[in-house]
Amino acid sequence: MDEQQINNVKNSSQQFLAEKLEFEKIISGFSSKFISLPWKQIDDEIDSSMKTLVEFLKFERGTLLELSESGDDLIVTHQYAKDGIRRTSGSYSSKDSVPWFHSQLMNGKTIILSKPEDLPIEAVKERELASKINFKSSITIPFSVGGKIAGALGFNTESFDIEWHDELINRLKFVADIFATAIARKNNESKLERLQERLKAENIILKNDIKQDYTFENIIGQSDTIKYVLYRIQQVAPTNTTVLIEGETGVGKQLFAYAIHSMSKRKDQPMFKVNCAALSPTLIESELFGHERGSFTGADKTVKGRFEVADGGTLFLDEIGELPLNLQAKLLRVLQDGEFERLGSSQTIKVDVRIIAATNKVLKNEIQEGRFRKDLYYRLSAYPITVPPLRERKEDIPELISYYVKKYSREMGRNIESISKAMIDKLIHYSWPGNVRELENVIERAVVISQGNTLNIVEEFKHESIDSDSLKTLEENEKSYIIKVLEKTNGRIEGKSGAAELLGINPSTLRSRIKKLGISSNRSFLNAS
Repeated sequence: MDEQQINNVKNSSQQFLAEKLEFEKIISGFSSKFISLPWKQIDDEIDSSMKTLVEFLKFERGTLLELSESGDDLIVTHQYAKDGIRRTSGSYSSKDSVPWFHSQLMNGKTIILSKPEDLPIEAVKERELASKINFKSSITIPFSVGGKIAGALGFNTESFDIEWHDELINRLKFVADIFATAIARKNNESKLERLQERLKAENIILKNDIKQDYTFENIIGQSDTIKYVLYRIQQVAPTNTTVLIEGETGVGKQLFAYAIHSMSKRKDQPMFKVNCAALSPTLIESELFGHERGSFTGADKTVKGRFEVADGGTLFLDEIGELPLNLQAKLLRVLQDGEFERLGSSQTIKVDVRIIAATNKVLKNEIQEGRFRKDLYYRLSAYPITVPPLRERKEDIPELISYYVKKYSREMGRNIESISKAMIDKLIHYSWPGNVRELENVIERAVVISQGNTLNIVEEFKHESIDSDSLKTLEENEKSYIIKVLEKTNGRIEGKSGAAELLGINPSTLRSRIKKLGISSNRSFLNAS
């Protein structure tokens, strides 16, 4: 071999290696892109990927086929063909028209043809078809979803032959798996979206399915948004499914948790509550899982945790977003296996507890910030329920006013029978950053100060009207309102008539909001506190 030949071999090897690396880069790009792609963009991305593959590998046509629900037909869903190459579309009965081909695919076998003559003798109809259409080489790779054949990825040529080597076949199989996973996600997410849209649109379902024999104690309202929440509760209550209740502070998440429990098979057992934000990390672990004597300073006796005493019943974990990371792994284990150990013990305890969790945080954001475990989120959110803020169910405000006026009039021995329409309108147009809890506190204070039988409300609401010409964002309104309340209390957060009490929220929650909203600690009223 002369020097020229050696250089040719070397150049050929280098080119082969470069092309191989480029192909791996293309496949890796597919894998990364489809993982995070919104489902509505998946079809367009498959089209783009098919074009990339056909052009890079110098094929002439690439086709993605999906199997019909009956399993008899193949549907061309994506195809890219070079100029001058015949295109196909629609669906055809592969079971009847190409039975050997159909059988091979349904048995999960890749069909590799370097030339039409490679078709076996038993492929009679396939041979007839091959004689009618112009094709040289082809490969068809079946793919599965959920253990069942769902379609196939195929490539072919019409003007030249291809020798299909094992490395290329294996990489194309990997591409088929990437497409299959993306298609499965697209189908599942589109079905879920259609279901959600149908449930929201069909008000008749919501109205008829909220049966009168169910009593949702203290859940007031007839708005469609509340009816939808109650409908969701009725669906999940009889099961043992973990429920995640999401919603802003003050919307009444605990009431909805009690509604789920009271309609469940566990209703004769108690529902225990743990506020994950109210205790230190050590105390919250002991509260949930119990502790042995001597496990920490002050542990002078063995104490059962809430999981243990709630065995057979329900445990409500409020403000789950505040649970420390080290305890999230322990909670995940209980959700998965129903097992845990007390603090200071190695003995495993097994329990049967239904979990209802609640949060006013966006847990997906907490995951991104590294404050919440993704695997725990997916366990907790098996059935999420979102409670709407009061500003999104304004039609319920008059009924809520009536309910709280009657409640506190009865408790205080008052005889309040009326409230002016102007005041009701003012309350309806207020944005209620503290939601139902804030409304309840306003009505309670009004009952206290009212003389005679007419409700007298002295709070100013104009600055929070969401119908004002200078409309602010919700966060700006909340910040403005908190500042005004802090000014009113001279910066005092806790205690009787403190800002937290006036807002109807926990002091720790208020401090967190002050920090998040950027309310400066240099303000005189905060320095005073």
